[in-house]
Amino acid sequence: MYRSLYPKDRYPQGHPDLAQSLNNLGFLLQVQGEYAKAEPYYRDALAMQQLHFDRLAETAAEAEALNFATSLPLLLDIFLSVQRRLPEDAAAYDLVWKSRAPLTRILQRRHLDIHASQDPVAKKLALELQRRPPTPGPPSAQPCQERRRAQEKTR
Repeated sequence: MYRSLYPKDRYPQGHPDLAQSLNNLGFLLQVQGEYAKAEPYYRDALAMQQLHFDRLAETAAEAEALNFATSLPLLLDIFLSVQRRLPEDAAAYDLVWKSRAPLTRILQRRHLDIHASQDPVAKKLALELQRRPPTPGPPSAQPCQERRRAQEKTR
């Protein structure tokens, strides 16, 4: 049904809703033990999501693109878990490697933006963030003092 809602002539790269539906169909087949039938659905869903991620990496704000990127590892894991039950297919790993390119472009854009910045405060803050070890959990899990300090620096 979703394929008729999002025809290839209007949506040549697919649509996120169609990708989700294909993923759901793959899941139903996987639960029934039909791994060979589930794999093409997962492959198509993953390919569509990666094309969407490519577009976001080029056009969207960094936060939006990175938030979307958090959904890809789950799709990759599901796809690979089905793949391991099928005869080996080296082409399956092409999809996995393609998922790294948009993330690299986002980080490269950040790096170039920092170096192009004429604002010394922004440069100093960027260098401080690069040196700081990652904090576990989402930013809301940071202690209140840390959040206040970060807010003061960005005012």
